[in-house]
Amino acid sequence: MDALVRRARICAGLLVCAVMPMAAQAECDQLPADARVGNAGCLLASNGAVLMVQQRLNGSWALPGGTAESGERAVCTAARETGEETGLTVQVQQHLLTLDNGFHIYRCAYTGEQALAPQDWIEIRAVAWQDARQRAVVPWRFSAQRDQIEALMRQQEAAPSTQPTP
Repeated sequence: MDALVRRARICAGLLVCAVMPMAAQAECDQLPADARVGNAGCLLASNGAVLMVQQRLNGSWALPGGTAESGERAVCTAARETGEETGLTVQVQQHLLTLDNGFHIYRCAYTGEQALAPQDWIEIRAVAWQDARQRAVVPWRFSAQRDQIEALMRQQEAAPSTQPTP
């Protein structure tokens, strides 16, 4: 707590709170033993469909996720970014893969009847469940990662789903 108070005083004195947001220091309760740091996202899968977000700028599709804030654990980034982009509150369940670029992918789950809609209207155009047929034809934001995501999906399909039907 001392570090947060000290940071608040520095921000107030230097007026740099917009550059160094206090939220970055807030800790989430997701997978407390996972100390990975970095950019991250969620693989939410249900009945062969994957929850994906469409980028507003170029129309490409990707898993929900994004950039870590300073000092933020990857598991917290995955949960926060997924919520910001999709409107879903998720429970991060397991680290699945770290991509070549350092991006961490986690298996995540959501509960309840939450509204699925883009929350970041500047970055995200749409949020949708994409089945294998759709994933094969949509333009991927990172096309080189398509095969890795599909391999993860095959693994997820082999395990029983705990997700509601999309």
